[in-house]
Amino acid sequence: MPILYTPVAPPPPAPEVVVPGYRLGAPPRVTWTSAAGVVTVLSDPGGGYTVAPGVRGLGLPVYQFHRTDTALDGTVIRGTRTEARELFVPIYMEAPTFAQVWQMRRDLAARLHPGVVDGGGEGVLEVAFADGTRRRIRAYYTGGMEGSEGADEAGLCWATYGLEFLAQQPYWERDPITYRWAIAPPTDTWLPILPIKVRDAD
Repeated sequence: MPILYTPVAPPPPAPEVVVPGYRLGAPPRVTWTSAAGVVTVLSDPGGGYTVAPGVRGLGLPVYQFHRTDTALDGTVIRGTRTEARELFVPIYMEAPTFAQVWQMRRDLAARLHPGVVDGGGEGVLEVAFADGTRRRIRAYYTGGMEGSEGADEAGLCWATYGLEFLAQQPYWERDPITYRWAIAPPTDTWLPILPIKVRDAD
């Protein structure tokens, strides 16, 4: 009885994707896209922004355990629940003049604004690596730009902020994967599908 089969061929190698202007081994690029669609690169020293050490919330989320104590030692885990993700991104901003850095502060505050009635809302925090992989999470700004002017927090031409975000869905998302199931244009007939070959069954 004839059997249709497709000769096995190794999959083509994945194309090497590199973030434009980014060298391999460079630290990840962190961007914030506001609810209005305005993109701010928070890790661009040339643009006046630098992500400082101390970022939190990039790894596993926080889990809540539902448990029941028993007469025996220990406890019984009945289930788990993933809590909303809290993120912390400390940044340093700098400009040549006081007026410029003050305008940067005003612009960033407007882009982070969580109030929908004021044109803000939920934005997207994205981390892009030099090898082209990216992950993003939708989040709300919750604090960090209250305006403290301490000696270690702001100066004439610079300022530091510990930006705090809250993500309703605690999971990071990567670029979607697209599968193509059809290999022939709609105008072609279904058979023959090359490189299918016919051979006798053993």
